[in-house]
Amino acid sequence: MFPRTSLLETLSRSITAFQSSAEPFRVVATVPHTQICPLSPSSPPRRLLVLDSSFNPPTVAHMRMARSAILSESGRGARKGTNGGSEGGGNKPTTRLLLLLAVNNADKTPQPAEFGHRLCMMYIFAAELLAGLDTQQPPSWQTTEGSAKSAGEGLYIDLGLTTLPYFHSKSAAISSSPFYLPSTSSSSSSLQEAAEMEQVYLAGYDTVIRIFNPKYYTLPPPDSTDNIRSPMTGALGPFFRRSRLRITMRTDSSWGGEEEQRGYLKGLQEGGLEAVGGNNEWVDRIELVEGRREGEVVVSSTAVREAVRGRDEERLGGLVCEGVKRWILEEALYR
Repeated sequence: MFPRTSLLETLSRSITAFQSSAEPFRVVATVPHTQICPLSPSSPPRRLLVLDSSFNPPTVAHMRMARSAILSESGRGARKGTNGGSEGGGNKPTTRLLLLLAVNNADKTPQPAEFGHRLCMMYIFAAELLAGLDTQQPPSWQTTEGSAKSAGEGLYIDLGLTTLPYFHSKSAAISSSPFYLPSTSSSSSSLQEAAEMEQVYLAGYDTVIRIFNPKYYTLPPPDSTDNIRSPMTGALGPFFRRSRLRITMRTDSSWGGEEEQRGYLKGLQEGGLEAVGGNNEWVDRIELVEGRREGEVVVSSTAVREAVRGRDEERLGGLVCEGVKRWILEEALYR
């Protein structure tokens, strides 16, 4: 791991440089790598897993979502005779993970942890995620799909910044980013692979409620040509053509049980989306996966801050990974 001061200074400079640019999206670091810098893939990955969050801080809930998706992709690759990180043991990537942080409040000090600290914790989180995938004895919440040892082999995790607020605009910026596109001199097959790269957004059940709320689509995107039926179709039509959602269910008193959440999606598919200007077929691009099991601790940023203020290091250790815990304590965050 890089020295703490060097890591913070380097990643903070990358944020300042990004905020000074006109770019809507930029990858600023890749893990693992010998330097704190991005490492563009030699060819576009078939699937780009995108974990979009405020990471304030990254928690074990983020870890579960990312790990579950990686293991699922590894299992998919094993069934096809490939590896989740690289195809056939070669250098051709099939899956890559992007941790995405929105930094659109350039003129306001972010609270309760500044963006530089969040990016450092994301870097540490990514390193621990990869290390965990390579262990012989994964944590108890590992899914049964795939192999923990093989899942991390050849896998790269990118740290990205964006100024965009919504999934559909972020997806468009990522799909046109030079980072994930081959050079203009690449073969036609490589260009076709770039066009076919599928983005898989990892999110909680509450995201489904928000993404299909008509209030966010009062105006069509300025570059959309698919807005004949409604602003929602103009925004989400292109999004669901290039992306899908992997939704972790939140079974609690606020969001209901698994049956209720699956019933909500079924209602959308049976006419609910058409009623608000959407397309019922979009539900086919949504996968619901199991979330917190009964009896497991509820993980949230609020719980992290409460543990820090209460000097409860044992509770904090159950909410964040070890490296993030050390960073929070040593940098005196959230007090």
